[in-house]
Amino acid sequence: MIARAPGIDVVLLIENGCLMPLAGKGLGRRGATLFFLHLPRTGGTSLMQYLDRQFEAGEICPAHKIFEFESLREQDRLAGYAFYRGHFGINLPRLVDAGGQTITFLREPVARFFSMWRHLRSRPVPFQGRSGGLIDYTQRIAGAARRLGFEEFCYAMMAESGPLFLNSMTLLLGHGAGSQLPPELGLAEMLDQAKRAVDGMAFVGFTETSAHSVLQLQLQFGWDPEEIPHVNAAPASSLPLNPTFLDWLKEAVRFDHELYEHAARRWGLETRGTNIPR
Repeated sequence: MIARAPGIDVVLLIENGCLMPLAGKGLGRRGATLFFLHLPRTGGTSLMQYLDRQFEAGEICPAHKIFEFESLREQDRLAGYAFYRGHFGINLPRLVDAGGQTITFLREPVARFFSMWRHLRSRPVPFQGRSGGLIDYTQRIAGAARRLGFEEFCYAMMAESGPLFLNSMTLLLGHGAGSQLPPELGLAEMLDQAKRAVDGMAFVGFTETSAHSVLQLQLQFGWDPEEIPHVNAAPASSLPLNPTFLDWLKEAVRFDHELYEHAARRWGLETRGTNIPR
């Protein structure tokens, strides 16, 4: 079942721990609920810390990872916040407040997946001493990232999980994450849904032009302009230049690439000639 798609849950689980709300100035827009759908490895951790300061601590949902949102939902404590931010899918805003405003950032798919591999291999294998279906799979993926080079890791993930693992922007924006999911879809159908979701969002930014995107977001929401320092960056490394592999990888992430190009046209990012970030 896509609801338990390996790899997607892994990406959501292995990201940094919950960022608990910080006391802020309370500058967030009142009325419509705001959702920051943080797609992994798009630079959202830096932005999240700024966004937290635009709301009072009690207005911010304390969850950050998908299993934390699931826990609050099971306890009937998910509703009622002004701001939700973290690793969730498009189904969560629709569940909590269909009339709310959703914002997100996208990243060029090859660069994003490369950053995810670097992030995974730079950290200890999680959940040591614990076991369970998802935990075991998470440990296997993290171990593979630490053990394998990027090319080998990509081939291994495609062999084990298929294209869902490599097209998680499409999955999260076109279907969702967690347990409260609509009926299962194929990736082509998810892509159509993801495009519609992007078209209906309050704001979409891009990692490649993050400073410009952040300024646009601040002006649109009436927040004080402020430079956002970059945190939680993956260790520096260069993308392998094997042309045969890069052609394969671009084909493997084609759904995310089409979504990214669609969002770039809709939200005004010029992508021609853009270098893949290192």
